[in-house]
Amino acid sequence: MADQDDLRERALGGWVALAAAALVIATAGLAVANRNAIVEWSLLGQLGRMGIGDASLRVERVGLGGMAIRDIELGDGDLVLRVLDVAWSTEALRARRLDAVYVRGLRVRGALEASGVRLGALDALRGGSAQAPTGPPRFPVLPAARLEVEEANFTLETDAGPTIATLAVHLDEAGDGRVALAVTALPALETALGLGAEPFAIGGSVSFRPERLELTLDAAPFSLLLSGAEGVRRITGETPAIAFSAWPGGGEPPRVVTEGGQILLPDSALAVRGIVLDARLDAEAGLPTGSLTVAAIRDTSEEPRFPTVGLRGDFSPANGGLAFNAALTGLDGRLTLQLDGLHDPARGAGRADLELSPLALKAGELGPGDLLPRLAHLLQSADGTVEASGEFSWGGGEASGFMDIGAVDLTLQTRAALIDRLNAAVRIEGPWPLRIPSGQLLSMARLDFGLELSNGLVRYALRDDGVVVIEAAEWEFAGGSIRSVGELDLGAEEQQMTLTVHDVDLAELLELVNLDGLSGTGRLDGEIPLYLGHGSIEIRDAVLEAPSGGGWIRYQPAGEATAVASGAGMAFGDLLEALRSFRYEQLRMTVNGDAQGSVVVALSLHGANPEHRDAQTYEFNLNVDGRLGDLVRESGAAYRIPAQIEEQLGRIGSAARSPAAALLHEVPLLDATGGGGYDRPRERQE
Repeated sequence: MADQDDLRERALGGWVALAAAALVIATAGLAVANRNAIVEWSLLGQLGRMGIGDASLRVERVGLGGMAIRDIELGDGDLVLRVLDVAWSTEALRARRLDAVYVRGLRVRGALEASGVRLGALDALRGGSAQAPTGPPRFPVLPAARLEVEEANFTLETDAGPTIATLAVHLDEAGDGRVALAVTALPALETALGLGAEPFAIGGSVSFRPERLELTLDAAPFSLLLSGAEGVRRITGETPAIAFSAWPGGGEPPRVVTEGGQILLPDSALAVRGIVLDARLDAEAGLPTGSLTVAAIRDTSEEPRFPTVGLRGDFSPANGGLAFNAALTGLDGRLTLQLDGLHDPARGAGRADLELSPLALKAGELGPGDLLPRLAHLLQSADGTVEASGEFSWGGGEASGFMDIGAVDLTLQTRAALIDRLNAAVRIEGPWPLRIPSGQLLSMARLDFGLELSNGLVRYALRDDGVVVIEAAEWEFAGGSIRSVGELDLGAEEQQMTLTVHDVDLAELLELVNLDGLSGTGRLDGEIPLYLGHGSIEIRDAVLEAPSGGGWIRYQPAGEATAVASGAGMAFGDLLEALRSFRYEQLRMTVNGDAQGSVVVALSLHGANPEHRDAQTYEFNLNVDGRLGDLVRESGAAYRIPAQIEEQLGRIGSAARSPAAALLHEVPLLDATGGGGYDRPRERQE
């Protein structure tokens, strides 16, 4: 700040002193050639006293009301000024000001180095310091009532290439006028987060009075290139209209107000529209305080990932940084995501806490398609509660964070299945691409996709390529269990997964066969291959077999079924008699068809009826049609939530968070092949 004050006072004082000397010389009546030479000598001497010895210039005219200087050069091309015309009056000089200054053909050149910005010979004007001043900025005092700057070019050399800008300023005697800035080159700097820009121009009106500065910039299109660890991303759009006010003499803090504009991120399919910023500079902290409102943040992809939301937030200096709190809102106020954090401008780092207010989903009112439009064709309806909390941090050109999402008694109806009373606490890590770490848990009372599974527990992860890894899954089914491991590619139209069936009850399985009077006993193991795609689930060549030891099959039809069987011929009647109490040694069941519609069930039997034809051995196949949807009824009535999931749900939204991985590995749950047990401490009734 001291360097800036010194530079301003020395420069302004030097001009006024030179003007006063030139006035004396002009009044003395010296010859024109001598006057010009004396002023040149005086100007170069003044520059030398200011620390700039390598300088040249040519005085073209000196008179009672001003002078004209041409071809000013300081240093080795550090500053070049082709035309400088200065006008003054005795009254203006007494006020230490000039009446008018006209500048054309100005070129200033500098370099960005590790120690800061270097301006060559001009560094002498700030005592040789290349470091930026500390504290709040000070605003210059104009050297003249009328100021015109044309063709002013500024070049800053960097390792990545030059930054080049052109400035034009026109102010009348009242201090009102126009300003225009054109940036013709802005390279990506060699930092962790590089910023480059295509040529752009911006302009507006300015009112520069001794007591107040007002600058209004019009909206203008722009195109930036942001380079980081994930490559180069383009940012385009239109700057908002910007109004800047400052009081050079103090009094009120500087203020910036913006309105309108939009930012487009085509690589990320995002659009930000309607940016309203109102910020004032806190002079003591050197940081702003104010508010920010964004009318709409929209996903521009054909299948949006999230609903359109708005932003409203406030910020102010705190704890050596910039504290902020904001809320993202959408869906007519039903969706609210709160953000609270702190940014340290000196380090370029900060963090934020995020919390999603509980969402009560209800069929016909607020559904999964409203929250995740991209999944609307898969998730048809939902009932239950969803909430979330997380953290996000940035610094050194990198960002990281997580969001813990909790689902409480969430019932989902999809195109292919019904998921009843799902409970989960899932951690999503970012930034993009999002991923879900290993060991996440969810439980459900019932999964009905034709086969009706109950009391399920799934351990899973989501890779950054969008593939869901089912690390272990287990459900209760027909008195036994179904387990599975595998992968589901969320981007693929068709999926395949195999369910492993263990120790299921034949009596319950035979309920799916559309044949009255058929029953049986025994336990079966096997596999059910599933093919998922286009809203349907198909079973292909599912095989269930009875282990050694066998069991019983009994077919005892009555009424019309008996009459039909009796008229089918002696051989078939003999077979029916054997099936009245058939002791099988081998049983094989195969199933094919639509899991939500008709299936073909084939029974292959080998055994005998101990009370028929001296226990004659039979081997035959029985094919019947059936529907899987009627297999299990009233399942999940005594659904119990695992303690680990309850504990994680309790932590979402709390101040004391811990990594989900630590919670998930406190107690062994499912082994790598889907076996093992898990703790379910309490029941939740219907």
